[in-house]
Order: sequence, then structure tokens, then C-alpha cells
Amino acid sequence: MPEAKFVLKEPGASGSTLIYLFYNFNQQRLKMSTKLSIPPAQWLPEKQRAVAGKKYPHNADLNLRLNQIHAGVNQAFLRLQTLDEPITPETLKAELEIELGAERLSARPIMLADFAERLTEELAGSRAANTLQVYRSSIQHLRDFEKHSRRRYDFTAINLEFYNKFTDYLSTKKGHTPNTVGKIIKTLKSFLTEAVERKLHTNLDYKSKRFKVEKEETEAIYLTVPELTTLAHLELSVGSSLANVRDIFVFGAFTGLRFSDLAQLSKVAVSGKEGQKVLKVRTQKTDKVVVIPLHPLAELILSRNEGYPPRAYSNPATNRLLKELAQKAGFTDPVEVSTATGKAVKQKWELVTTHTARRSFCTNAYLANIPLPAIMALSGHSKTQTFMSYIRITAEENATQLLTHAFFRNTPAG
Repeated sequence: MPEAKFVLKEPGASGSTLIYLFYNFNQQRLKMSTKLSIPPAQWLPEKQRAVAGKKYPHNADLNLRLNQIHAGVNQAFLRLQTLDEPITPETLKAELEIELGAERLSARPIMLADFAERLTEELAGSRAANTLQVYRSSIQHLRDFEKHSRRRYDFTAINLEFYNKFTDYLSTKKGHTPNTVGKIIKTLKSFLTEAVERKLHTNLDYKSKRFKVEKEETEAIYLTVPELTTLAHLELSVGSSLANVRDIFVFGAFTGLRFSDLAQLSKVAVSGKEGQKVLKVRTQKTDKVVVIPLHPLAELILSRNEGYPPRAYSNPATNRLLKELAQKAGFTDPVEVSTATGKAVKQKWELVTTHTARRSFCTNAYLANIPLPAIMALSGHSKTQTFMSYIRITAEENATQLLTHAFFRNTPAG
């Protein structure tokens, strides 16, 4: 999106001079007076704002007004884009005056899907690839629903009736699980909130408790340490795609890194002596640095690849190859799963995905009695509730683990 620039009309003036707004877009330029003025000695050209502080307290209000103009021209430009209106210096100036005057004039209603697509394009440089994929997928589901319903939905039409019809379409017609439906609704709600922030609509029906994000416990599995050991030593052709996928998965299962972080690793930052090495990584999702002790099997993967992490493939390709690997490794235990039509039983290998590695790390570390704060520091989780959703143990495994606790080992005095 273009950026607003503020310049003084006469930088060398002895008294106050006007502040002008310049806005370059589509090889055009809007130039207009902000009707604000300031002595050049109180202006910071590099920041395009006035000097503030105790010496010039009145300049705080001036800077606030410049910030409002800055935000207003961006919102006016986006609104004209969303409405498919011609954008010229004249139309942008008129829209900006409406924005700053808190009036709202729309030639025609703004469609949610159109706004969401433009917003996704705008955010392309500041959001992770996985997040953008979720945005685009949710928009496509909305467009498919509009085609099915034979109508378009603007902001005023997003109400409980829309919610009920859309969620029924996603679950009944498309066969999506409650968690998938919930993720789509959550994404649409984020678009609607952004549109409210930009003053594009005032419809708050989507904030109703009945306009809810459904979520249910999933049957996501984990692989035990013996299973991961079997996988790590599975005989495969060196350099094959199966070997690469196996190595990246096992490495993830003993470091807890997300697949998005595993996919972008080059030469990893490993330090320490043999048997006491640690890995330092800045994660993409949280932008936090995590330092992870390397398990012997993680070290094996690095040595197998000459100190480099194995090459990652796309998520869909990796998931397909993982199922082939898990089947080859003999992971055939039955697992009951939920489907759009009820319950079904699948073999364990059918449920292995890239995310299974991270769940395996969290669960195996938990079963090894590593303190929760320590595991969360390694996995990058900030909320205990979110972390606990990764733990996948049966009631029997939980009881077996508790048998080692002092509470169940102490013999009453008598």
C-alpha cells in the first residue's frame, strides 16, 4: 500500500509554514494541505513529525492529527479499492475528507469476500505463509458458499442466519470436521473485526455468543520413543525422498519445532560438545529464540546429513510420504476417529502428519516427567492450556506415569 509523506511548504521560512500531505499511488500523486502549520525549527524531516515534549507540549496534538490523517488516507485508498471505484487525486481527496469528517458514503455495499481478498494481498508481506494460506482457503470456502447460495454477502448480511447456513453448508455439504469449520469462522471473524477497525461497517452481529467458533477434542496421535527409534533406523535408500522426509520428521519429533521452522532451516546453529549439544532457532510464528538440547537421535539425523538438516518438501507431499513411511514401519494400531458422519476406526499410520512430530515431542517429554515450564520453554508455548492440548496419552498411560509419583509410593505409617 502507498505511504503518506508529510513535508513543509516552506522549509526555510522564518515563521510558521503549512504542512502538506503527499501520497504517491499508481503513478499518480495526491498533494493537499493539512491546514496545519509549524515553525521549521520545530519540525523533524526524517520522522515527518513535530518536535514534542515539555518544550513544545502543543505539538503532541499536532502529531496526533498527522497520525489521524496518515491512517485516514490509507483507509480511504483501501475503501476506494474495495468498492472498485476509480482512484484519482480528486476522488482520493474527497474520500479522505469524508474519512476525516467521520461521514460514511458508500456507492454500493462492500462484499466480505472482496474485502478479505484485498486485505490478504495487503498483508502478504507481513504474515507467515501458513497464515496467508488459511486466509485464502477461508475466502475460497466463502466464495464456494456464495455460489451454492446464489447470492453475495456484504457486511450487513453477516448475521446469525448467515452463520447457521454457512456452518451447515461446511459440515453437511462439504463434510468438514467441527475444528475445520471453527477455523474458517475464526478467520472470517478476524476479517470482520479488521473491517470494523477501518470503519467500513458497524454490524456487530458476528460478536454474538451464538456466532461461535466450534472446537472439539481431536484424535490426533503421537509416536512413542520406541516407534520413533524404529522409524529413525528404518532401512531406506540414502538420499531418497522417503529418507529425507523420515529424517526431517524424526528431527522435529526430538526438537519440537513446527514444520514451518523445520522447512526454513539451513545450517543449524548447534553448539556444545559431543553428547551435550544444543540447537538455537528463532521461530517464525512467535519470533522467539528457543534453545533445545539435542537428543541422540536428533544428533544422528544431523550427522547423517553432514551437519545440515534434511531437505523439506511441501506440507502435502510430506504428509503423503509420512503415511507411506509409517505403514512401512508397521504402525497399524487401531485408532477411533470422528468423521463428518460419525465415528470410524483407522490404523495409526493413516493419521501421521507433519504436526505429529511436534505432538510427539510434547507428549514424550511430558511422559518423561520433564517439568511443564521446561517443555514449554523448548516448544515455544506461552499458554499452559494450549500446550496441554498437544499431550496425547491414554488413561492407562496417565495412571502408569502417576505410579512413580511419591503420593502413590508412600506407605502409610501404622
